Amino acid sequence: VYGPTDAQRYVAYLAAYITYVMVDQGFADARFEYGNEPDIRGQFPFPAPPLPGMGSRALFEGYFANYLLAAEAADRVQRQHPELPGPAAAAPVRRRAARW
Repeated sequence: VYGPTDAQRYVAYLAAYITYVMVDQGFADARFEYGNEPDIRGQFPFPAPPLPGMGSRALFEGYFANYLLAAEAADRVQRQHPELPGPAAAAPVRRRAARW
């Protein structure tokens, strides 16, 4: 599985999807899970091959980078639709270095 190569287009896509589910379809209480078990590769979009090794630091960093994009999209939706129960899908994320 290979993921987005244009981060802002990906954020726009995720925001559109969240908006479609929560606003357009009326599921304001919807919950989203971005990924599961990031330690086993293939569970989330990774930009390009080769995929990092299972359990590796590179794998977790890639997962976290993609998660930040999803959180950015959720934050965008929340700001555009303050009537949604908050946080819409994720709290605003401050970019910070992961602690290893």
